[in-house]
Amino acid sequence: MIVHLLRVDNFKRFSDQSLDLKEGLNIIKGPNESGKTTLVQALLALLYWRPNARSQEVLSYSAWGRPEGFRISGVFESPGGKWTLSKDFARHTALLERGGEKLRDLERIEEWVASETGLPGEGLYRATACIGHDQMAMLERGKGELEEALQASVTGGASGKSARKVINELQQHRKDLEKGTDRPARKPGPIAAIRGQLTRLEKEQADLRGKVEQLHLDRDRDRELRRERESLEEELAALQRVQGSFQERLSLENELAELRERFAELSRMEEMWKRRDQLLSERKRRYGDLEEALKDKGEWLERAASRRRSLQES
Repeated sequence: MIVHLLRVDNFKRFSDQSLDLKEGLNIIKGPNESGKTTLVQALLALLYWRPNARSQEVLSYSAWGRPEGFRISGVFESPGGKWTLSKDFARHTALLERGGEKLRDLERIEEWVASETGLPGEGLYRATACIGHDQMAMLERGKGELEEALQASVTGGASGKSARKVINELQQHRKDLEKGTDRPARKPGPIAAIRGQLTRLEKEQADLRGKVEQLHLDRDRDRELRRERESLEEELAALQRVQGSFQERLSLENELAELRERFAELSRMEEMWKRRDQLLSERKRRYGDLEEALKDKGEWLERAASRRRSLQES
């Protein structure tokens, strides 16, 4: 957990104090009784004290002459993201803001703090994650006593293994884990191996993303081609309909041409028949009497020939 900001109001000697903390190690330096321990206690009060508590210890942290209570707020960052916690010991209220969500229920706030810090109470925090001023003062007593003090602070009591040995083992274990992370190694540690695997997976992920993007492009292109094909098929169908109409018209025009030729031929024949009738009328007008005479002469000749044949036979 990272503390970005701590703000206290009417807490012991601090009437209105803000403490901006930077990333990494922050050192608060000052003479005795300047408020360094008070700031640590303010952080613990913000995380673990209930704003409706009325114990003598809580009341004793109110500023002199301000018995109504104090207010503390802070901005934190943990695996769950950034969050802001405010506690008003004067109004006995608490507010936890994370993203767009606001929590005011004390039990849910305590559950959130415990899950994000991994420390459900102030006592566990002091026993594991906090080294006080009195413990640091043991540096003057020698390395061995410091190890025993640290061991008692970290483990809660004595054990068969010294804290120095535990630290050395942890450092060696850390080196084994980090082997190959800063420079190539014949047998890299788990972290380097995982990083290599992660790099390969990221490359595969990038390749897959490229393939997926290409698939999306191909699918879009396929849609465009389908739409274009449907449009061309519609145009082709329209052209085929036009072509059918054109062929039908052409057939009708051919039939019409044949009819026109037949009509022209009949017209010529009609003219010929008219001319024939005219000629016959003219012939009759000119040679009608002669034809009658020739007809009568022909009939007389036929009678004469018939009489002659009769005489010859007799």
